[in-house]
Amino acid sequence: MTAGSLTFRDDDMGSGEGDCPVVGPVPVRPEIAAQARAGWRILLSAVKVGGQWGLVEVVSGDP
Repeated sequence: MTAGSLTFRDDDMGSGEGDCPVVGPVPVRPEIAAQARAGWRILLSAVKVGGQWGLVEVVSGDP
């Protein structure tokens, strides 16, 4: 996580932290990144186009 991006890890798809699929960094507004906390569970859809990730839909979050 940086001032202008978030990185997501899909804990449900891997058997341990080292092999979980990663989405990101995804560019977001700095005020959004500042509110994010490690460990939150978020249901989202993302795509990678031209080497850059983007969020398509954020369905829900559970801080």
